[in-house]
Amino acid sequence: MLYQPLSQLCRTGVLIGKVGVLAPGEDPYVKHVELFLKEVPVPFISFDHYPVVEDNGVRTLRSGWYKNLEIIADASRKSGPPFWAFALAIAHTPYPIPTIAELRLQMFSNLAYGAQALQYFTYWHPGDNTPWDFHDSPINLDGSRTIVYDRIKQVNQEIHSLSGVFMGAELISVWHTGSEIPDGTRPVDKLPEQIQSLNTGEGNAIVSILKNQGKQFLIIVNRDFQAPLSFDMKTDNRVRKVMKNGTFAPAGSSSGTEVVEPGDMRIFAWVE
Repeated sequence: MLYQPLSQLCRTGVLIGKVGVLAPGEDPYVKHVELFLKEVPVPFISFDHYPVVEDNGVRTLRSGWYKNLEIIADASRKSGPPFWAFALAIAHTPYPIPTIAELRLQMFSNLAYGAQALQYFTYWHPGDNTPWDFHDSPINLDGSRTIVYDRIKQVNQEIHSLSGVFMGAELISVWHTGSEIPDGTRPVDKLPEQIQSLNTGEGNAIVSILKNQGKQFLIIVNRDFQAPLSFDMKTDNRVRKVMKNGTFAPAGSSSGTEVVEPGDMRIFAWVE
């Protein structure tokens, strides 16, 4: 797995003698990933970075998560191996028991960035002989199921219904909207001509374009796992909505105002 905090990389000396001299403004972690993929012939990149943390009952997103996704997705596109991505399924300090919205946000963000396999850490409880205080895994030590099992089952069913959108997809562009653009990401610049306008207001969203089997897909992910997102979009008559069950429906010349639940996504499609 390629994620490792930069502070830890520098502290342990992993970068010494590997990255060498950096060009002005060059990110040492980006260079670390680039050199790793040149030297190690991996068939895929397995990426984990668990973003939802809790402190005194307040849940927030770790600030570097989307920057890390950007780096790995870009490395995958440039070097060839597809990337796989995780969501956290087992609570341990400082990570809380995941809600459906938090699981959706992690997995739907991964998919919007072009991930080609999805993983959970961890499905079975790994045992009590660890320093991590693991609890509330999908499957307990005694084999019983927890509420997390049912939440993962629901999210997996949603993803499975949309496999025709994401399986084998190529990431074309990915942007962010809202009052706060995550570090290392870009605001929306030029949308495809089929999307005449898109306005998420102050709402925080991922907007990505994927290409798959002669179609292009616009993915809008609500980056807020605690509040709904409202957006207004106008499209031409070639654009269709992709429903949660994977079927297509007319979007109309103007899709009007859409409301996306916390962590959820909306998908629109058109033929290239």
